[in-house]
Amino acid sequence: MILIGARLTLTPVGVRSALDGVDFLGGVIHGAVENLLRMRVPEIATALGIGTPNHIKPYAILPPPFGWAAEPRGGELALPFGVALHGTAVRHAEAISLALTDWREVRLAGRVDRVHAVALSIGHPSGLSAQWSPGQPFPDTSSLAPLTTLPARNALVLRFLTPLVLTGSGRPAATAHERPPDLLRIVRALRRRIESANPALFCRLADSDWTSHEEAIRPLEASSARWQEVSWRYGSRTKNAPISFRGHLGSLHFQTSDTAPIPGPIHTLLQWGTWFGVGQRTALGQGMYIVQEGNP
Repeated sequence: MILIGARLTLTPVGVRSALDGVDFLGGVIHGAVENLLRMRVPEIATALGIGTPNHIKPYAILPPPFGWAAEPRGGELALPFGVALHGTAVRHAEAISLALTDWREVRLAGRVDRVHAVALSIGHPSGLSAQWSPGQPFPDTSSLAPLTTLPARNALVLRFLTPLVLTGSGRPAATAHERPPDLLRIVRALRRRIESANPALFCRLADSDWTSHEEAIRPLEASSARWQEVSWRYGSRTKNAPISFRGHLGSLHFQTSDTAPIPGPIHTLLQWGTWFGVGQRTALGQGMYIVQEGNP
């Protein structure tokens, strides 16, 4: 896995920024990144499955958290985000990074922000990130620190930064009165995501007795939760009107006894998942979360 961290410096063309009043920028960033790749490196766009319906994407957009707002400084705005690459997509990291430096503007709702600086860093889940710009040697991804496995824990918190939408029984799970998902449901959705996008990575955990690990967390529901429904809309180049979505945000606290902790491989999978996202439309930045140990 590789994370391309990006920070765009923007200047609004008019009175209002294109980012004003937008609760969730995942779809906006996703559309712009895919368009850049189609224009600059069409062969890589094809290899990543861009434009292919129902294709598991080997990448994910890590947008700012839901409800984030840019703070103007000296007439400029900064838009931070990440592009996580998984499996075979890692081989295209340098070309994708180079394409991102060609980003020229952000357009939304008839407003335009000009991009006059793109700062990039290249990172890895278990290693430090390094700044990179065109003309510099690209970091040798083979020398990045290996992924580590984590110990068992009796308390974990999953804090969702962008909306989670799971599926079940053929219907969206995001309904107004739905109970927070239990840990097994999240883990199984995450397992499917990682197995599809990076099979070799999941094999590192599958060598253990994975069935017993899942059984150990079967009864584990959130001991407490701040769980709320949110809705948002974003436009599409292929649609005549904005598309409406809804999902859930909040923190899920999972607590076990000292004698039956959350297994280490489950803990590891959850940490890896912060670079994959879980649930529907992770390529658009949905289902992004952080893991906190203990009960903060």
